[in-house]
Amino acid sequence: MALSRRAWCLMYQPGELDQVINLYRWVYRDDGQGGRDKIQEPLYLGLPAKQRPMTGNESDKYDKLNANGTDVFVIRYTDELKESDLIQWNGEKFNIRYIKNHGGRSMYLEIFAEYGWPL
Repeated sequence: MALSRRAWCLMYQPGELDQVINLYRWVYRDDGQGGRDKIQEPLYLGLPAKQRPMTGNESDKYDKLNANGTDVFVIRYTDELKESDLIQWNGEKFNIRYIKNHGGRSMYLEIFAEYGWPL
């Protein structure tokens, strides 16, 4: 059964946003020698969020243990976020894989992000 728009807006409460995340965006800057460097520029620092783990996986490849997983982050709605941006939470960088957008009048934004992969 699908939730109505009003019911979805009430799924999260402001008090649940008890974690702090930083959002970064990849940008190109001149390196002063005629080239360009790709760097992570802060987009939002100290943003309140709710974090929820979804899936995880471990594998042993080339005598090395590799672990990755997917988490969901819930933040207040913003239309500036892109799927090419990064999330930093608890010292770990996350690739944004999907932004669940319920429209411009939604109060919250669900972001599905993965860790354990090269950035």
